[in-house]
Amino acid sequence: MNLRYIDFFQSESKKEIKKMYKSAFPKEERYPFCIVKQCARSSNVEFNAIYDENRLIGMEYILKYGDTIYLFYLAINKNYRNNGYGSQVLKDLIKRNKEKIIILCIDRPNNEEKIKLKRKEFYLKNNFYSTNKFTEDNGVQYEILCSNKAFEVTKEVLENLYRQMTLPVIGNFLLEKILHVYYVNFIE
Repeated sequence: MNLRYIDFFQSESKKEIKKMYKSAFPKEERYPFCIVKQCARSSNVEFNAIYDENRLIGMEYILKYGDTIYLFYLAINKNYRNNGYGSQVLKDLIKRNKEKIIILCIDRPNNEEKIKLKRKEFYLKNNFYSTNKFTEDNGVQYEILCSNKAFEVTKEVLENLYRQMTLPVIGNFLLEKILHVYYVNFIE
């Protein structure tokens, strides 16, 4: 497995990536794709198509701020899941960002929702740790995971990461009305 990470705008698979994005994330957990694309033009955002040879196997959307990385979206094409691609993408992300702390959010699992528990187990198996911190946005509860067990995820850390997603031209409107970064709220 030799994965290649190609900037979305350089990729020949833009339509497939949009389709994957829409199918991988529930409507309440995703922003309009036009906003995702526009924000990806920021120097603090990486929006990558992930290929194995010439096959599009996934996509990643990463926000950067100082020594912190936020894995905002990761999706593996449903036809290639359970083949080790997700684990390899996480290993590559950690390797490319050795000196940085990586944060991500997953749907908050409960005992009845096996897919959410399975997703959490996947990340824990791949060198992420539970922070025992939870947030809620747009009616969805999330659990925050981190690549460094000792790192303290705070409201300020999350807000700074979210702010990296927008371009100055559309920034304030997006931050306040759509991305809700001024409303990061930890819950029990």
